[in-house]
Amino acid sequence: MRNNNNCRRVTRKRKNGKEASTGRLLQRVILIAIGATFILVFLSSAYVVSVIPEKKHQELINPTTALHNNNNKEQPDDKNNNVKKNDVTPNNAAVVIEEAASTTVAKEEEEAAKKEGPYGNEAVVAYDANGNPGYIHDPYYVKNHPLPFTDSFNQSHICDDPPGQGREGPAGNRGLKKIKIQPVVNNDVKLLCMVYSYEGNHETLVRAIAETYGPHCDGFMVASNVTDVTIGAVHLGHRGLEVYGNMWSKVRAMWIYAHEHYLNDFDW
Repeated sequence: MRNNNNCRRVTRKRKNGKEASTGRLLQRVILIAIGATFILVFLSSAYVVSVIPEKKHQELINPTTALHNNNNKEQPDDKNNNVKKNDVTPNNAAVVIEEAASTTVAKEEEEAAKKEGPYGNEAVVAYDANGNPGYIHDPYYVKNHPLPFTDSFNQSHICDDPPGQGREGPAGNRGLKKIKIQPVVNNDVKLLCMVYSYEGNHETLVRAIAETYGPHCDGFMVASNVTDVTIGAVHLGHRGLEVYGNMWSKVRAMWIYAHEHYLNDFDW
């Protein structure tokens, strides 16, 4: 009986040992398979990131080579000139590309020419006080019709303070002493002064300019959204909205308008 029990115990131990060995082997196989899968995914990703963009880059910088590599691919006949794309050779590839680019530019210019105003052919439209397009601003009006000086800001009392004790302060007073008025010299150089603003500043900032240094310019223009001849303001159309963040577009329209109408009238 003892021998039989011992044999059964040994048999069970051997079975358990075999099962444990089989389980460990299976675990190793699974871990190896997972590791191999990660390696393959990593290598595939590296290939996609490095090799494919490099091929596209080479095609962009050397389109002749790209066309030459596609010569073996059958392409449908072109209906206009019956020339197959696989007939393109390195000698005429550059010509084909240049002709395609010229055609694209020509179409864009044609579409732009069909439009009016700053959205198409860059011709900036000016509007009169009633909103009618086609208005031509007179840059000499403010010079020929100077406005009397008025205290638009009701700040005349600041001139009553002793030098250095007003809003300018001691440092500002020292800076003001360094300013020298340039004597008037008769010369042929003509200066066009341009300011960008909007109707909300017409009776304050713009009027202050029109009453002070504006008439001293040979030409004066304020690019605005409302035309007011007395202060030199003109309504100029421009791209985008009439907001401060789009001020660059108004400045751009201002220079285009000056180039179109005053190019030969002023030097600066």
